[in-house]
Amino acid sequence: MNHPLGLPPPTEWWTEQKGRASTEQYREWLSSDGRRQKRSKFGANAGTREDLGIYLKSSLENNCLRLLLFRGFQLWREKAEPPAEGKWVRYEGKRYKFTLKPGTDAERTLNYLPDFHIWQDGEHRIWEAKGHLDARSKRHLRLMAEHYPEVTVEVITAPALDGMALEAMRESRRRGGPGEIQGWE
Repeated sequence: MNHPLGLPPPTEWWTEQKGRASTEQYREWLSSDGRRQKRSKFGANAGTREDLGIYLKSSLENNCLRLLLFRGFQLWREKAEPPAEGKWVRYEGKRYKFTLKPGTDAERTLNYLPDFHIWQDGEHRIWEAKGHLDARSKRHLRLMAEHYPEVTVEVITAPALDGMALEAMRESRRRGGPGEIQGWE
């Protein structure tokens, strides 16, 4: 690839200068080449998708929302809860707080922000999209079960989501609807 200022690619500088590439030269190359973009701490798949219109942190979250919209849910963007009737989904709406060891010197507060709040005919549940269930995530799920037993939390993995999507597409075809979820990643 040719650089607009005629600079060589950064790998050549590294080799020539034994790992001491000019930081300014490299920054110049990145910015003028248009390759310097705001990076997300969530990874390469984070961003706003044209078809969804909201910022999501992963392909799994994008596909969860696509499946819910395909199933007839509507995206709720307000802070207040949606109407009791209908099918609604809100991304990262309500934050749950847990106080651990209250009244002691070791007291601390943990926050949990679920991926999706789903309301269907007045019933509320949470979808948590997880590619990997780490110790922190397991703790949040345990604390949700202890402190908010009335809220159903479903962990959605990629294989489970693929199975749900196939079933939804089959059902849609049987009813004469579109048999494919647009934009699936």
